[in-house]
Amino acid sequence: MISDLLYEGVDSISRGKKIITALYVVVLIWAIISAYFYNQHYITVKTYAANEKIVLEDTTLFIKQVTMEQYQRKAMPFDPNDIWYYKAASKLPKGFQLPFLKLCHFYSTPYEFLDNKAVIKVKGIIVKTSPGGIEPHDFYRMRIYDDKTNYYGRSLGFTHRQDSNIYLFRVRGEKASPDLNCLKLVIDSNSGDREKVLSLEPKWKTKTYNTLQDWPPKYEFDPLESVFEVFHMVKYENDKKLQDFVLPKVRDDFPWARIRHNYWESNFTGHFIYMKEYKGFKDVFAHTIVFRERDDLQSDNIAEQPVKDIAEQKLYLIDTGEAWRIIDVGPLEELPH
Repeated sequence: MISDLLYEGVDSISRGKKIITALYVVVLIWAIISAYFYNQHYITVKTYAANEKIVLEDTTLFIKQVTMEQYQRKAMPFDPNDIWYYKAASKLPKGFQLPFLKLCHFYSTPYEFLDNKAVIKVKGIIVKTSPGGIEPHDFYRMRIYDDKTNYYGRSLGFTHRQDSNIYLFRVRGEKASPDLNCLKLVIDSNSGDREKVLSLEPKWKTKTYNTLQDWPPKYEFDPLESVFEVFHMVKYENDKKLQDFVLPKVRDDFPWARIRHNYWESNFTGHFIYMKEYKGFKDVFAHTIVFRERDDLQSDNIAEQPVKDIAEQKLYLIDTGEAWRIIDVGPLEELPH
């Protein structure tokens, strides 16, 4: 009888060890699988900060950046509701839908990584110097070649904000060599006339992103991002950082008092206008900040409250080649409302 009890105790310990071992193996396999999927969200982008200016008949181009990517996002259905996990999420309680979608996104492989080819993008700013807007199909044709005349592509994308005369653009080329160190941007008119051939020799810098947390900026040189930075510096009284943001040669004479007012507590919108010259500086980008507020007298529902413009102020910026810097700020103009 004692021996039976001993056997039962040993057998119980053995079963316990097996359960612990099984749990350990399950956790280890889960950790390995999770690490694999986590790494599927890492992407690497090579960038080159260009600083080229091309003056055409009624348009000026500022070539700001060249990027190389050895990945592409996998094709998705046109309608997201056709994806199985979106269908499944729609059947869950609302509080569980977003966590479920995030979980499915984590355990996915959203990118196809390219071993022997790369995607090249030439990015910059287009300024329309004559009256009238730009439509993508009315603009010059831009193509990317390497130094051996291999053609990579001409896909052209635009970003434009209302009332601005500047356009952010990118020219995309595919199937480029990952070892590419020389390329040409060829610009033709719509009639086929050759306008410009720009040769570039990128000195690549590499940056890695975890897209679960951060994305590479679409247009890293967008001057609007600098306006947002100024907004936060002034609003939260970060005077030291704001001073660093002003071009050193104008700091002593900068009209600091103009930037001190309470309208920074408001929301704002605005638009850019390119100026060939301003106070001795060339290629100046003037941003008109339009301060706004909601009229809460008509409705308690914020979505139904009309928005009205209450004041305007201009910021003048130049690109030093390393960063955007403020050279002047105009007087505040209160608007009738």
